[in-house]
Amino acid sequence: MNSYFILINGVDQPFLFDGARPSKKKRVDWLAPDHIMPAVGSMRGAIPKEAGMVEKVINDCVSFAY
Repeated sequence: MNSYFILINGVDQPFLFDGARPSKKKRVDWLAPDHIMPAVGSMRGAIPKEAGMVEKVINDCVSFAY
């Protein structure tokens, strides 16, 4: 499962992208719930490259940065 954080200059909390988002919203009490996002990525080859999921995740990350 892919999990990653994005740190943005001037934003006091990072954004967590995690495949287990519902669970993380309950267990990660130090991070605001709206800073916990779903993550799909390529799931280690389970999703065909043609689906473009890695590119979609990258685009989501870039949109949060601006």
